[in-house]
Amino acid sequence: LCLSPDERRLFVAEQATHTIAVIDTRTGAVCARWDAGGERPAGLAITPDGATLLVTSAYSGRLLLLETSTGKVRAQVALPGMPWGVAVLPEAQRAYVAVSQLNQVAEIDLTTPRVLHRIRVGRRPQAIGVSP
Repeated sequence: LCLSPDERRLFVAEQATHTIAVIDTRTGAVCARWDAGGERPAGLAITPDGATLLVTSAYSGRLLLLETSTGKVRAQVALPGMPWGVAVLPEAQRAYVAVSQLNQVAEIDLTTPRVLHRIRVGRRPQAIGVSP
């Protein structure tokens, strides 16, 4: 789950159908359903300006950047090794992705987008968060 900064839309990763449900929080209705751009969407995070939704595709081994206005894939970063959780830093320049099968966290530059560093962590990381 991921809530937009204005709290008007809730994004939900639907793993079985490889889609993202967009829920209008005022009505509780699904107002859109987007193709996630890969198999088994797992982690979701949104940039502070609300313009870009980050989606990890666990089975496809990618991080996808979707435009929140259209649901279209703007960019993608190859992340083999089952990317799972994702978190965006408050300044929206970087994100961190838990890469479960490789026991790593990947630091992603969102402006290029590309992998900057891989950080070795404990076994099978999945959830991730950042503090401001």
